[in-house]
Amino acid sequence: MTTVSTVTTTIILEADTLEAEKPQPVPLETVKYTDLLEKDALETSKLLRSCQSPGFFYLDVSGANSYFNGDAYLDNIRSLSHQQEEYFSLPFHAKMKDYLEFSAERGYRYSPDSEAFDVPYSSFHEENIPSSLDALPIYFMMAHTHAIATTLIRSLSPFIGNEDGRKRITSMHDENDVSRSGLRLENFQDMEKEKQDYLYSPGCTDGGSISLRYCEEAMIEYLDAETGGWAYIEPRRDCLVVNVGDLLRAASQGQFQAPLHRVGHPVAGVQDRRCVTYHLWPADGRGWSGR
Repeated sequence: MTTVSTVTTTIILEADTLEAEKPQPVPLETVKYTDLLEKDALETSKLLRSCQSPGFFYLDVSGANSYFNGDAYLDNIRSLSHQQEEYFSLPFHAKMKDYLEFSAERGYRYSPDSEAFDVPYSSFHEENIPSSLDALPIYFMMAHTHAIATTLIRSLSPFIGNEDGRKRITSMHDENDVSRSGLRLENFQDMEKEKQDYLYSPGCTDGGSISLRYCEEAMIEYLDAETGGWAYIEPRRDCLVVNVGDLLRAASQGQFQAPLHRVGHPVAGVQDRRCVTYHLWPADGRGWSGR
């Protein structure tokens, strides 16, 4: 299994240089999910092209067909987004109970500039969700987002390797398999409120197969291979922002790109920004070999 380590070097920028360093928004391809479910050739080609370069794309999940109700899905994820705002507004000692009571792969996480709540897909239990968060929308969101992510893998698999390899790739994300897949509610804290210098992260890649994020405010950037600069991704209300992870890049033997990116604050002084993220991983013990 190929793994890319997160870079830890941090560059501290002076406040008066931030505006000059602010990344510029760039257009990304938009893939319509309901059309992809209908095996539309145009949407499949856009998905393939986006994974080849830059490795990021918008997934429009609005609308509905006989397979998927995107409007209900969006209502649910927006409700969850508002719930997480209430959760992260709780006193620190209340959230630390969730840190102390839960195991390493679930519950509350804290760092000086961000905090998160992790919910694993394979071992979801309602009793592990704090009362300030509604377990039903979390389960609904995870189940549907897992299905969306595996649909993306199945749509890409015909273009990866030989027939045996394609079958193996598809089978590695079975609904009933135990994996590291899961939901992460993230809150990136106001740097001014914390009285900290603005830390400009050098970025990282995601270790799993594919990641899907819902953000209502600007907070995602990726390193543009063509310009060598950071490209800022505008949020879209009806879209998830999707990127390729290290393991899918390895499975495609580098055909798909796992872009260096960072999630947080594009400029200093903005308010807390939140993101709902789902990371898809292959089944435990069956990571990509890249062959």
